Amino acid sequence: MFQSPPAATLTKKLANEFHPSVRQRGLAYYARNRIRVKRGSPTDVTAFVYGSREYEVHISGTGNVVSMYCDCPYFDSEGPCKHLWATILAAESKGHLAALAIVTPLEFDYSGDIEGLPARDRGEQASRPELVP
Repeated sequence: MFQSPPAATLTKKLANEFHPSVRQRGLAYYARNRIRVKRGSPTDVTAFVYGSREYEVHISGTGNVVSMYCDCPYFDSEGPCKHLWATILAAESKGHLAALAIVTPLEFDYSGDIEGLPARDRGEQASRPELVP
């Protein structure tokens, strides 16, 4: 009997962009429910990740390009961080970013040039969801 291949998941497609230790730490954030998705769609997500402080994360897909941004120092110096990975896990669990899972091949942009970048980077006050225990 013919079985169809498993559905593509965004986490499978993006895993190689993240160091294994970064994925492990992001998974721990996700497991502890430290992510609050502010806005999500099949191609975009904005979230807050609560760690040593609050970090704002944006992921956006246009065509075959996935743009990712986090306002943490690690992202600025190293690239894909645990906050991004935690957000990807949370977004996928809620059905967000589903359109990106079917795009092949994907290209990645870590320049931070994303429409709707964090308001704090524009000198404005962002509205933030409350972390509920």
